[in-house]
Amino acid sequence: MLEEVRFQREDTGMADLDPIGLRDASGYVFYNTSRFTLKTLLGNHS
Repeated sequence: MLEEVRFQREDTGMADLDPIGLRDASGYVFYNTSRFTLKTLLGNHS
C-alpha cells in the first residue's frame, strides 16, 4: 500500500492520489495511506 502511495506521489507526481489504484493495491474497498497500523495505534495514547 505504502509503495503505491510512494509511486503515485513520487514517480507520477500526482497531487491527488488515485483511489482506484489504491483500492487495487490494497485488494479491499478501503485502504490506509498512513504509516499507522492497528497494532501501532494500540501503544499510542496521544
